[in-house]
Amino acid sequence: MPMSQKPISQATVLQATALQATASQRPISPPVATAPKAKKRPVVTLRLNKEFRTLYYHGASFVHPLLVTYVRKNRAGAPRVGITTGKKAGGAVQRNRCRRIIREAWRALLPRLNKPVDVVFVARAHTAEAKTPDIRRAMEQHLKQAGVL
Repeated sequence: MPMSQKPISQATVLQATALQATASQRPISPPVATAPKAKKRPVVTLRLNKEFRTLYYHGASFVHPLLVTYVRKNRAGAPRVGITTGKKAGGAVQRNRCRRIIREAWRALLPRLNKPVDVVFVARAHTAEAKTPDIRRAMEQHLKQAGVL
């Protein structure tokens, strides 16, 4: 054994192991009280082409410069919605914006509906430029005329 190295005792090894074990354990922070996230109520949607066509041909329609609405009673027991945006509404970004603001306005009105209905909203050319409260007012007007609000 070279002279520069000292023999390592068992106590030194145990001390080094204990230091490594405590250093690797991170202190556990207490849980932080945060407000629960508001969950968005899921929207039940129409998906089949047959369901959309039924509303177009047999549903009551209401027209507004920002929105066209088709309404018909359903047997599903819950309100369902379908949203369509044609090429007249603009490019993909504008059409997606139309769908988002229509969906958000629908979410705001959903708790107030008193009948199970199928509703299809068709975005128009100026829908992308509108704000959600404008769309919600048009929806309220249409749904009151239909007798479901």
